[in-house]
Amino acid sequence: MITYHQFHHIKSLQQHGHSAGQIASQVGISEKTARLWMGREHYQSARPAKPQTSKLDPYKDRIAELLAQFSGYTAQQIFQKLHEQDNYEGSYTLVKEYLRKIRPRKSRVYDHLIFASGEVAQVDFGECGLTEVGNTRRKLYVFVMVLGYSRLMFIEFILRQNLECFLSCHRHAFEAIGGVPATVIVDRAKCAILGDDRFGEPIPNPRYDDFRRHYGFKIRACAKRSPHQKGRVESGVGFVKINFMNGRPVEPFVQVREAGTMWCDQTANRRIHRTTKRRPIEFYEEAEKAAMQPLPILPYDCSIVQDKRVDKQACFHFDGNRYSVPPKYAPGKVSVHSLPDRLLVYCDAILIARHLRCYEKRAEPIIDPEHRIQLNLRRKESQDRKLVQRFLALGQAALTYYQGLQQRSINELSHVRKLLALAEYHDRASLLNALEDAASHHAFSAEYIASILQFRTNSKETSPLQLFRNKHLLDLDFTDPGLDVYERKMPPITNKNKE
Repeated sequence: MITYHQFHHIKSLQQHGHSAGQIASQVGISEKTARLWMGREHYQSARPAKPQTSKLDPYKDRIAELLAQFSGYTAQQIFQKLHEQDNYEGSYTLVKEYLRKIRPRKSRVYDHLIFASGEVAQVDFGECGLTEVGNTRRKLYVFVMVLGYSRLMFIEFILRQNLECFLSCHRHAFEAIGGVPATVIVDRAKCAILGDDRFGEPIPNPRYDDFRRHYGFKIRACAKRSPHQKGRVESGVGFVKINFMNGRPVEPFVQVREAGTMWCDQTANRRIHRTTKRRPIEFYEEAEKAAMQPLPILPYDCSIVQDKRVDKQACFHFDGNRYSVPPKYAPGKVSVHSLPDRLLVYCDAILIARHLRCYEKRAEPIIDPEHRIQLNLRRKESQDRKLVQRFLALGQAALTYYQGLQQRSINELSHVRKLLALAEYHDRASLLNALEDAASHHAFSAEYIASILQFRTNSKETSPLQLFRNKHLLDLDFTDPGLDVYERKMPPITNKNKE
């Protein structure tokens, strides 16, 4: 069977006087077939196509009748009615495909939104694969803000789609743009909109509502399942994914943030926009910057406050990691102000610690070196207190002698350690007697006590206290030396010496 095109080719060659063999070689058919079609005046297909039949054919009129009663019947409803009322034995797929042909799909019509200068900014999050954070990988997200008039774009890559990131990205966007729009259009994420009231009005997140009052803009929430109401930022997120992230390898988070900021400033905002036919940065400077609201004098505090318990190791748990505080606040309770990049720790409205926020999972706690020094000093003080308590537990004589050491000795703890060592080798009564005798003679030194105990151990009879010096080393008195001894040894002065 030849095609319609081949038939006309044969007829054209036949009119130019070509033979059946020549026509067969040029058309690519046999000579017999060429002669057959040279004798025909019209093209005819070999066999007429048989009409296809379907199990649904006897029920098509019934389907039309049901749709005439109610055009909103679903395919499942019609299938059930045909099966129950008309003994239909075909499949549900036949009914669904037939309804798709006779009842065209409804298409939504969207209005082209036009905004005035400085009127609107649209914001949204987008997921952009993975990024490296220390020794782990985390999901990477991008925050995008697009001005409705000039199409100026701001992007910031983040690791969480939470409230503190949402507020901080808004603040950074306003500061980068240099102004605040009159309205910000958002979707129904929980960090922006909590739900609807009984009248159908959106209920903003309390922190986001406080944020917008600080900067002086209004919140407009998209309707449910209506992302087209913020189509500019939806296109902006897609533009970032296609033109910046597409084909990009997994990189450290810091590098992605820096590269994204540079790309937005030098590429995204300096391209010729498809709709405005202008560069967004130039269009913004010329026509929209003057219409923006000014920034407030003080920026908004975007931190989220959480109460945390400090354990006995002077650390608190946050987001899967442990962070240190000064040891004097352990154990206890602190307030942690979390931002996307850092943690601020307060106790009774006093800032006691600050940490860079860690997004990797670490087995060891994150400790400030200053806190480590304070902890070691605190441990040493605790050990010293226990040492003194052991010595004072010997008796009243130990207390009296320790008070004397504090007044007369430079380092009383050194003497206390030596005295406790003596207590390991001498009985308690002997040590207390030695302490009493030494205190009565104002001899406050571990060496004195050691000498007394050694002498009394070696001597059969108890002897009075023997002091090596009449007074303490710090109380020694010295007389001024005279020069008479030098004068006696000098030769007498004569006249010859004078000459």
